Amino acid sequence: MAVALTATGWFMYIDQIYTPNAVVVCVIIFNAAFGFSWGPIPWLYPPEIMPLAFRAKGVSMSTATNWLFNWIVGQVTPTLQEVIKWRLYPMHAFFCCCSFVLVYFLYPETMGIPLEEMDVVFGEEPPSNDDDDSETSSLVRGRPRTYDSPSGSRRSSPAPNQTWLGSIFGRRKAGDTYQAVPSEGDNA
Repeated sequence: MAVALTATGWFMYIDQIYTPNAVVVCVIIFNAAFGFSWGPIPWLYPPEIMPLAFRAKGVSMSTATNWLFNWIVGQVTPTLQEVIKWRLYPMHAFFCCCSFVLVYFLYPETMGIPLEEMDVVFGEEPPSNDDDDSETSSLVRGRPRTYDSPSGSRRSSPAPNQTWLGSIFGRRKAGDTYQAVPSEGDNA
């Protein structure tokens, strides 16, 4: 994508007879690369990394932020194109490279990690290796997941308001939780 954007700026800078066709080819290459790489990320990554308690609000905020910045880019681009002309495209290529570096080094890989254990990826309490503590125990049986604390004692998973997202989305009331439906095998 950065190469296509840089080439677009270069073709606009040299301004030859073939420039319009070359720019169209570069834009098509950029759009294809964007659609296969960065394009889906704002729609796929946030729902995957958000804890269940905050998923709806988090995805809503992610979508609103995505649309807000798309609107800002749409409003600023015509003015920038008049003022800095061909330099706009290498500038976008620079930010594309910065985004790649940021995502490569700072965004954790989430492939193969169950949604219920996504907090561990972001530095929350690690899950225990208890056989009775399956991925669905907190959802199906109404029991919270248990974790080993640094002191070695066992404790329940943190409440939604104790995580880093809890500080963003606010505190929950004590009665503002859903009770799990007990399965047939549970006597609790």
